[in-house]
Amino acid sequence: MSQLVSRFLIGVVAVILFCCLILWMTHRSPDAAELDSMADEAAEVILELEREVRSTPVANWWDVVDAKIDKERYLVEFGDTAEFSKPTLAILESGKTDAAVDANGYPFAQRLVAGSDQIITVSFQDELVSGEIIGSRNAFLILGGALLFVPLLFAWFVMQPLQRRMMTLENAARGFASGNFATRVPQDHNAVSGEIGNSFNSMASRIETLVAHNDVLLDEQREMLRAVAHEFRGPMARIRFALDMSQDAGGKISEELHNDMGNGLDELDLLVGEVLSYSRLQPGTPMLNFESVHFDEIVNDAVSQCQLGHDGIEISQTCAEGGRNIIEADAYYLQRAILNLLNNAARHCDGRVAITWGCDDGLCEVSVDDDGAGVPASWRSRIFDPFVRVDPSRSRNSGGVGLGLAIVSRIVGKHGGEASIGEATELGGARFSLKWPSSPPMV
Repeated sequence: MSQLVSRFLIGVVAVILFCCLILWMTHRSPDAAELDSMADEAAEVILELEREVRSTPVANWWDVVDAKIDKERYLVEFGDTAEFSKPTLAILESGKTDAAVDANGYPFAQRLVAGSDQIITVSFQDELVSGEIIGSRNAFLILGGALLFVPLLFAWFVMQPLQRRMMTLENAARGFASGNFATRVPQDHNAVSGEIGNSFNSMASRIETLVAHNDVLLDEQREMLRAVAHEFRGPMARIRFALDMSQDAGGKISEELHNDMGNGLDELDLLVGEVLSYSRLQPGTPMLNFESVHFDEIVNDAVSQCQLGHDGIEISQTCAEGGRNIIEADAYYLQRAILNLLNNAARHCDGRVAITWGCDDGLCEVSVDDDGAGVPASWRSRIFDPFVRVDPSRSRNSGGVGLGLAIVSRIVGKHGGEASIGEATELGGARFSLKWPSSPPMV
């Protein structure tokens, strides 16, 4: 295998040397005046190209290049301003076009795309600068050279677009690394570079989604911390006040102060528990423990617990069609969501609460109505957000800690459904509804 590779390399070197000899014998190089004229030509081309691309999204720039540029004559490149020297940048940032011949004798033109950090470079294909065939001195040499040069021409026309595509990928990767997560590579039909570009775009889309999702979670956590800190101030202030009063009384705590401190500690304990429950249900946490449960048993247990904590409240139950079905759900969390709705209705009703549940066509639904004042329309879009209370009271008996409905929304979301609010047609108060599929969501 190594001998075959060696022979192949020797053959390639021999072909290259022979073709170089043919080209050396039959070529001429442009003189200084021609090179200056080519630089001016590149400047005219780049002005037209810059006008086109600056009014086009970055992702479509190469489409503009493909449509406007003669690829057999010109070579177009895009580069960040960080890749250029300060003197060159000073010229380009003034709005001028830098057209010249470099130290190696290659004419080029450069211009900054208005409103961006990208610089266009237009140069000429190498063969137009290094030399061009003007005739043959020997028909045999020309024919033999042409036949030997065919593989190299094929490699040139294959590798040159691939190289340009690799430069595009490199620029895209550099932009992505700098924090521009919207960077994408233009579509390419080449089997090799196209697959690499598609893989890059797929990776970039996933990372952009993850970063956006992470930013949303961070914003939610910051908002949660601010809200929790605000909620802690009330009970902590009451406890501090009770301690100050006891100190003024010589260290003796009256029964009223003792009860006030106990209520404050209970409220803090409830708040901490609700915050932990809400955090466990945030997006990205493990799925719930789905199992086969009796729908009616879940609802009846929630109703029983609600009645224990709210004496004098009448709770009527209606089991609709499919209400006694076995469904796939997390029994603990589903019961908690229903109990939270019942407790919320019991706190705000005038004495009557009604719950209806059932399943139809694979969709489960629970509705809880009350005869209270209802929820104003202006609050309905925010009622399931954490720490949102229509009743500004901080008492646990009236307003709760402000997380009950937010926990309900996350629980039903984990079941693949959603929570909504409307008006109770019969009782006249608010109607809170939960809808979710009877089978667990696929993740």
